[in-house]
Amino acid sequence: MIRLILMLFLLILSQIGICQSENANLFKENEKKFSVDHLKYKVDSIEELVSINWEHVQQLFENNESNKLVSLKFEVSIPNASGFPRDVYSFKASDYTINLDRLLNRSKKGMQGIIQTIHKYKR
Repeated sequence: MIRLILMLFLLILSQIGICQSENANLFKENEKKFSVDHLKYKVDSIEELVSINWEHVQQLFENNESNKLVSLKFEVSIPNASGFPRDVYSFKASDYTINLDRLLNRSKKGMQGIIQTIHKYKR
């Protein structure tokens, strides 16, 4: 009787182990990668805008397919914007992931344009 109970117990344990390994394999097959379509930086000062780590931005898009359209938007809010024509300045650029270097370069130039405009009105 004890042998029968022990054999049933071992049989149940082996079945649980087999089921768990099958579930783990199914999970690996169905594992999905994420992709980033849009990235928006909304800051309250030029200093925050300048402190963007471009290597991290590039890493965010590394799982995207090469034909995926992505966009970057940079927005600076000027609190208490007396003397400024607007209280928010922004720039947006879009391109395909395969052209990510070109998109980042355009974004850096657009960001510099925002900074120059804000400096112009600060005087």
